[in-house]
Amino acid sequence: QLHGLDRGLISTASSIPVAALAAFALGGGELRAELLYWLLSVTLIVLVRLGGAHWLRRGNVAPLHALRIHMLGATLAGLSWGVLALMFIGGDFIAHEPNNIAHEAILGFVIAGITAGALSTLSWYLPAYLGYLYAATWPLAATLAIQLDRVSLAMALMVLLYAVLMTLAARYFSGKILDVLRLENEVESLAQHLQAAQAELALA
Repeated sequence: QLHGLDRGLISTASSIPVAALAAFALGGGELRAELLYWLLSVTLIVLVRLGGAHWLRRGNVAPLHALRIHMLGATLAGLSWGVLALMFIGGDFIAHEPNNIAHEAILGFVIAGITAGALSTLSWYLPAYLGYLYAATWPLAATLAIQLDRVSLAMALMVLLYAVLMTLAARYFSGKILDVLRLENEVESLAQHLQAAQAELALA
């Protein structure tokens, strides 16, 4: 499964420009202080994940521990998007401000996009994808639900339904990806045995 660490590096790095665009849109064309801090935290998490993936691929950690570290990184990355929902939708509620439908639409669109995109790059290790998915979607659903108006409650239920459907899809893709990884390992092992046999024949 650790071979899966090679997958999704570009997708992980793309979180930075996506976060910058989301911050720009939510800030109304201005990069407010809280959005700047959030963007910097997302960038830091991405850089740590990329560096960690390189470090883990070198075999510095036992495979099971490496997978758990990968899961933790993915969950933190998802949580960074969940925090964005808490900052805006939850912040509006605490400040007793009217619902900002634009904020809700932008956050729903972005979080759906990044979690759907991560399906093909994280579902090779299912706990990592589920950590990413739930950490991003549950805060969004919660902040929508506390609005207690008909539209927000409907949106909260749709977010939860989306999370359920993505969970089912992730379970399916995870099984398929693991089958491919097993085949790759078997082919590599057979190639090594073949090279060893050819070397023995050459010496005979």
